[in-house]
Amino acid sequence: MNAAPRIYETAADRAREESIAARVAAAWGCDRQIKCEFSQMDRELWRGEAMVARIEIKVRSLFRESRAFYSISAAKISVAVALWEWSGVRSFLVVQFRDGLFFVPVTRLLMAWVKVGGRRDRGDARDTEPCAVFPVAWFRPVEGVEHGRG
Repeated sequence: MNAAPRIYETAADRAREESIAARVAAAWGCDRQIKCEFSQMDRELWRGEAMVARIEIKVRSLFRESRAFYSISAAKISVAVALWEWSGVRSFLVVQFRDGLFFVPVTRLLMAWVKVGGRRDRGDARDTEPCAVFPVAWFRPVEGVEHGRG
């Protein structure tokens, strides 16, 4: 029998995600951001009646260039690419690093190198899965948001 997946996200995590989504929406000229209820993405960004982007938000306690590569669940990237191809609305990975808020467009290119990876600090076997791995140099700063050395 499979146990239900553990939920590690806290109220503080959700508040941080809300704050980041609001900052990205403002920087990108969007008038609202809505939590995605039925897709695996975190937020939809809207201008008027048009959805203009979907974003997946991550918070990392390291500096962006402290590692050469970034990894994220390959399943998350696959869903983001499929949603973009199906709807025509771009998907982005947004990461709050210690030194600023950065983004990368989610495309099939992010799936060029997939390896098994993930967390090992919680003792949860479900934290290890196929991960898309790509250079951190692909991230760009979210314009209009202050950056620094955290």
